[in-house]
Amino acid sequence: MDDAPITPERARDEIASAVEAASVDVMRAGDSPRVRADGFAYLARLAEVALQQQLHGADAAYPRFVANPNPCAKWGAENADNRYLWARVDPGAVYRVSGHRGTSFELLFEAKQGFMQLGQPRNFAARLASELSVDADGRFELWLGGPARAGNWIPLDPEAQWLLVREYFVDWENETPARLAIEKVGAATGAPRLVDPARVAAQIEAAAAWTLGTARFWHDWVVQLRAGHVPGQLAAPRRYEGGADDILYGNDWFQLGNGEALVVECDAPDATPTAACASSSRRATIAVRQRHVAERMRPG
Repeated sequence: MDDAPITPERARDEIASAVEAASVDVMRAGDSPRVRADGFAYLARLAEVALQQQLHGADAAYPRFVANPNPCAKWGAENADNRYLWARVDPGAVYRVSGHRGTSFELLFEAKQGFMQLGQPRNFAARLASELSVDADGRFELWLGGPARAGNWIPLDPEAQWLLVREYFVDWENETPARLAIEKVGAATGAPRLVDPARVAAQIEAAAAWTLGTARFWHDWVVQLRAGHVPGQLAAPRRYEGGADDILYGNDWFQLGNGEALVVECDAPDATPTAACASSSRRATIAVRQRHVAERMRPG
């Protein structure tokens, strides 16, 4: 990339180039028209959610939550019993997250460096909703950054750029999702900011980098899974840098022929919740909602 100023037109070309570059791996995946069609649809959805996040959720001055991954744009073998919400933050500012707790099993709030697939894996601080003070009506406030305060507060490391909320469900039919909003304390109110060409160009450029980085990272992950696979065994769960600090992730690869089934036997895990999800060869969870998986895998 040269040093010419980024413009919306040039950023448009960059996101097209990112999808084209990532398409190389799609073409290598096989000659089946169905496999290739699935790959191109996957790349299109990555570009879609990247643009949504950058254009609507990457302004630290006026943050908002964007679901990524989501039921329409899936990546990273996300937990099918989770909802993932991201909001951009400025580590030098103070933010207030407010809303209604809902009745989901748990929420985990994490101050993060960024996305692991972009080389930004660090987690700096985290709080569970079960640790927070919530009023009788289910409403609460959580403060981010600024001077330390007692109660509902998360510090922001100087390198923190994002707040990630992981919401866990074990009974989709009966649990109510949390309703959350985020605001920068002291931000100007009133009419929205005018469209700035440089800011739009930077957002689209960031979406291009995210799309290509995500596609390549998870493609390489699958290549490594296949190379390390031992038939008849599943790799033991472990912590991965970039995942939540207190979550263990088990990843492995399998291939079934017509009429074959995979049977997994294991000891009852001493962890709640525990989930098992099947993902495609692109690390996209297959089921939109793998309902009750966590409930069925509880010890006892």
